[in-house]
Amino acid sequence: KKTGKGELYLNKGVWMDASTKQTFLDSYVPARRVTYFANFFTSIACFGERADGEDLSRGIVVPKSLDLEYEQYINDKLWIRTVLLRGRQSFPDTLGFVNGKDTGKYVIPEQPKGSPTRLRVLYTPGASDATTKRIAAAVDRFVNVAAALPRGGPSRVRGLQLGYFKSTDQEAIVAGILQKLVKCPEGDSVILEEYLTTMPSQKLVTERGLSIRPQQSGPAPVSVKQVLSFQENVTGEEDEPWETDPNAADSQLAFFARVVVALDGDGKPNAASCTCGIAPALRPFERDQECLPATLDQVLRQWGVTDPKVVEDTRSVLFSEAVRVHNSLLAEQSTISVGGKVAEGAPDIISVDFILALKNSLVLPHVIRVHDHDSLAFPQKLDLILGMPGRSVESWIRRMLTRSQDYILKGKLFLIVGGGGFGKLEQWEIMEELGLRTALADHNEKHFMKDRVDYFIHVPELTNHAEDENNAKAIVAALEERGIKDVVSGVSTTYDPCVVVTAFVAEMLGLHGNGGATHDLAKDKYRLARFLKQQNESSHYATPAALYVAESIEVKTAEDVRKTLEGPTAKMTLPAVLKHTHGMCGMGVKLVTSVEQAMHEFVEMDKALKEDLDSDWTGMSFKGEVFLMEYLDGTEHDVDIVMFKGELVAALVTDNGPTRLPYFNETCACMPSKRHDDEVAALVAGAHQVCRAAGLHTGVYNVEMKYTSKGPRLIEINARLGGFYLTNWAKRVFDVNLVRCVVQVACGIRPIVPDVRPKPRTYCVGLQLYNSHHGKAIRKLVPANEAKITYEERMQQNRFRQLEADNVLIWICMAAALQDQPAEWEGAYANVGCSGASHEEAAAKLLTVCACMGLDDDTSLKTDYFVAGLGIKLQGGNTASYLQLSSK
Repeated sequence: KKTGKGELYLNKGVWMDASTKQTFLDSYVPARRVTYFANFFTSIACFGERADGEDLSRGIVVPKSLDLEYEQYINDKLWIRTVLLRGRQSFPDTLGFVNGKDTGKYVIPEQPKGSPTRLRVLYTPGASDATTKRIAAAVDRFVNVAAALPRGGPSRVRGLQLGYFKSTDQEAIVAGILQKLVKCPEGDSVILEEYLTTMPSQKLVTERGLSIRPQQSGPAPVSVKQVLSFQENVTGEEDEPWETDPNAADSQLAFFARVVVALDGDGKPNAASCTCGIAPALRPFERDQECLPATLDQVLRQWGVTDPKVVEDTRSVLFSEAVRVHNSLLAEQSTISVGGKVAEGAPDIISVDFILALKNSLVLPHVIRVHDHDSLAFPQKLDLILGMPGRSVESWIRRMLTRSQDYILKGKLFLIVGGGGFGKLEQWEIMEELGLRTALADHNEKHFMKDRVDYFIHVPELTNHAEDENNAKAIVAALEERGIKDVVSGVSTTYDPCVVVTAFVAEMLGLHGNGGATHDLAKDKYRLARFLKQQNESSHYATPAALYVAESIEVKTAEDVRKTLEGPTAKMTLPAVLKHTHGMCGMGVKLVTSVEQAMHEFVEMDKALKEDLDSDWTGMSFKGEVFLMEYLDGTEHDVDIVMFKGELVAALVTDNGPTRLPYFNETCACMPSKRHDDEVAALVAGAHQVCRAAGLHTGVYNVEMKYTSKGPRLIEINARLGGFYLTNWAKRVFDVNLVRCVVQVACGIRPIVPDVRPKPRTYCVGLQLYNSHHGKAIRKLVPANEAKITYEERMQQNRFRQLEADNVLIWICMAAALQDQPAEWEGAYANVGCSGASHEEAAAKLLTVCACMGLDDDTSLKTDYFVAGLGIKLQGGNTASYLQLSSK
């Protein structure tokens, strides 16, 4: 049933349990809201036999696989060919006959003068002698070889509707056109197209005495139009059958390739599968019913193409051309209007039929037909044969789930407590893209997002974290005063120091989260470590959290430091780490190698944190202290995990390079991890276990781990979304939108991620940029005063921006401006990264970019030092070799 708001509700439905292979029919009380609608009961999809789905589709706001108005276009072969012509894609030369007047639907772009006309449309309003003569004249100019005569659509009827004719049968062609036009509804068309032949076979096959001759063994092609095109609907009952000699020993074969393309979560087309069919070339056939599904590899082997590189290149070309078709359909959406209404739902999934035909001495993929979502049976038959059920539609299902969850989020009121600074702008933009209404509570009355949110609440004492619980009460009271307390759906923060107060607000509103006390514990690194050390109960299957935790000891004075590190009372060996209980971004963490150094650094660190630095940035507003932590050997890793009610939904592992010792500021990273799968699994298991033990059951967390000589060990839990480049890279590499996950879990929605450890789509390698190390080069790239830079600097800046625009480099800026800070407390200004088909390719690009941009000039440690620290090995040892490796 539909509501007045355009929503759709389900009273009764069938669902399937994949694990048990059972099917159920359920009634829903109350009715369930539909969050995605794929309509297979339209007149076009059902060949005019039923259309009861059309009324459901009209006027609804539910995400749809295909808009009802757009369906009239995508099933129109003639209109599709106008799109292909605009996109400069190959298809059989076509002459279209429309039953009716010109309505402006078929807009044919100007075709190059002097070249053959690829597409022409004639309008035939009513049968008459004049119409017959016009058709005959057009056919005479078009046909000089064999031709195919299918219906153009968009309406469809069952039965065989395609006729094949020889070039000498012009009278029969004209009669066939007139016969089909009479039966066409007004606005439908009949098309006459060149008759394409499949690419010649590369071998001669002899089996059991039956020779299958290569096609080039026959008569030489008379012209480039001697090609065979396959249509899904073939000869009508009134057409004479295509005669063949069943006793003939020679049998020419042809094949077509159907590529399925679906949009991803970002609305970008991705090719999912390629399914081929083989049939005799000398007669028309019903493609899905008269041939077995086969892989492209199978078909090309039969045609004598066995070189793996040629096969992959062919698949790549087919995929690329199919993606181009989908992109063209998306671009055409704004131009489509039916009854004054612009079509809103471009297809989420299509399939494109190709024939690899010899034309102009080249084998090219020619588009024969484009289908909407009702053409997936044939590819899925192959999926079952290969033991890969769902392969062809997996991308579509992901698109369904993404749009479904976004639909649920759209319009919800989401509260952000602590809006963060310039580096959090990307997170804000993602939330805006999700269609959320937002409220912001922040201490800065002039916050840069104040005018972009729906509600702003000024909380002057928000940075006083000793009053987090009272500040939470003040925020809840402000929400109630504005009349929005009961409509807030979720609460989160973009700013690390506000994690605790945010948790208190969510708890007071009765929303999803872990509670203020849990986050208060997680925020205190020393208290958390001691708490986890006590979680040593074991079972036969779960490792106790205590085994993942390094030793930590509280020290309040320099003398406590001495007693901890030397003498008969020593509880810790050197080297050790001095660490602040509430620091962030590497602030207040330093390696010490002697007792004297440890005592001196303790005094200096305590003084600097309390007197010289901003209290909220360093965590001193929490009244934290300094403690000693066991130094861990091994490699450092970020484990970004998504949890929902204790369940591990997703885990993404990143490798970090060598830090800026004796400080622990991050220098470089790569995603995904280069460690072996079993080691990555161990890191994930450790991160999940310590979060569960800490009471962090629902949220998105950044867990810093080390893989030591004794296995995974915890550095610390950041009970919030990971910072720096991690959000950006997670989307690029794993197609996981962590910001969306934050919003979803805060609103009580379990995020849908294909695998707990998703497979990477690409590889990223990046370098953290610091003013003290890269400041001189950075100022040339992003100068404070454009008027004062030199011509050479401006050219270098332009190259940098162009590389960013071309997606050669990934530039993530974490600060609004460069600042002079003491090296030990310095925060990163930006991250420059590159992606590639492997860690090595991404690293090669990064080294090339850093060299071209001068980021290694006047630095003591070059980028290749940090890349080598990630375990990425490249050929050669200088920038020239990297330039050769780089794809740009």
